[in-house]
Amino acid sequence: MIFRILLWGLIVSGFLGCLKVKDKNRQSSAFPASKTGSSFDLSVYSTNQILVIRSDYAAPIESAPLDWRQYKVIQILNSAQITLQGRDLLMAPDIFESERGVIRSFAPGAQAAQGQGRDGSHLEIYLKDARGEILFDLDGEDGSAGAAGTAHTQAAANGRDAEVPVPVPGLGRACIISISAENGKDGLPGRAGQNGYKGGDSGTLNLHENVPGALKYSLQAMPGTGGLGGAGGTGQEGGQGGRYLGICADLAHTQPTKSGARGPSGPAGENGKEGLHRMSCFYQQSKTQPEHCQ
Repeated sequence: MIFRILLWGLIVSGFLGCLKVKDKNRQSSAFPASKTGSSFDLSVYSTNQILVIRSDYAAPIESAPLDWRQYKVIQILNSAQITLQGRDLLMAPDIFESERGVIRSFAPGAQAAQGQGRDGSHLEIYLKDARGEILFDLDGEDGSAGAAGTAHTQAAANGRDAEVPVPVPGLGRACIISISAENGKDGLPGRAGQNGYKGGDSGTLNLHENVPGALKYSLQAMPGTGGLGGAGGTGQEGGQGGRYLGICADLAHTQPTKSGARGPSGPAGENGKEGLHRMSCFYQQSKTQPEHCQ
């Protein structure tokens, strides 16, 4: 009951403050626009002091942390999921309520487009009055896969052509053939695939609660998985066999040459390493030492 009275009191004061701002032809602070520029319509209500999130939200990709410390009331309703895109988050509301909301570093299964995975977000949260349930999902981003080995641009060397035709005695007729033609050279092995990239480290949470146990929370913070090693490149194509230049008058006296064999595929790259696990800590009633870390 006290929680609801405080909540409505802050909502009314925030609403009046919003009217006062509009009288001065100023705009109240707005929830940051999504990367695609789409608006939230009625899904988010934001004033100078109140933030209500009713549907999923993905933060713009930036390096600066999200600073929500200006909000005195923060509500995450309808199981809304907030994806931080790896950004850190700071907040210290007087009243916090979550209806099975989720605050996560990245979308599930996120993988770097190229290179090492990003580390999970760091959350610094101070709560006075809190209620509801929330999941903090601070997994690191998976590293990208290594590139496949590059292909050979040319085939192996061709076999040497036969030398100048020479007469061969003792065949009963004049017969001129060429000698010493060679088979084509075998191709080289394929080039090695690139190694996969390291996964991002797990995110961290420092949660400071004034009333321990009022908020039911779960924490998931796994390091990102390393990317798969790239496949080995295709072996080089073998060279063509050399040519004979002469032929007997009455029969084919020479054996044809062979093309070289294609080289074997190259070795695959090594898988990237998993990110590191970093500790999250939980504090109670303004204590400087954590109750526990995990």
